[in-house]
Amino acid sequence: MAKVYSSDSFAEILKLKHDAIEQQALQLGKTMDDVVYIYPRKEKSFDLVCLQYAKINGIDSSKIVFYNGNDKMPELNGKVLVLLDDVVGSGKTMVSEIFKYEFHLKNQASNIFFAPIACAEQGKIRITNEIKSN
Repeated sequence: MAKVYSSDSFAEILKLKHDAIEQQALQLGKTMDDVVYIYPRKEKSFDLVCLQYAKINGIDSSKIVFYNGNDKMPELNGKVLVLLDDVVGSGKTMVSEIFKYEFHLKNQASNIFFAPIACAEQGKIRITNEIKSN
């Protein structure tokens, strides 16, 4: 059965996502000051979700970074990078984003969280397999 989200239910999901990200960061010995949200494409829904998430959770705009893989990565040593998305279907777009950040992660000891609001099982499997293989 399909699930329909209202603006209120979507806001509640974004609040819950924020709580989960905070808990994961704490498990890594990080605080929310160490968390930076990256959106890789302006033509997709990444930026819309990221901006809605920031507004609902009171995230300062300086914590939101546009990075498409072509420019120099901003200085983010030791930061936790969060890539928000509304829906992951096949996982193809998310997997292509992993490779953009791979060099940065290996050289700056950052962590990256992929945080879709909704995720199809196929996408979850694809992303999980990609992460395990690297």
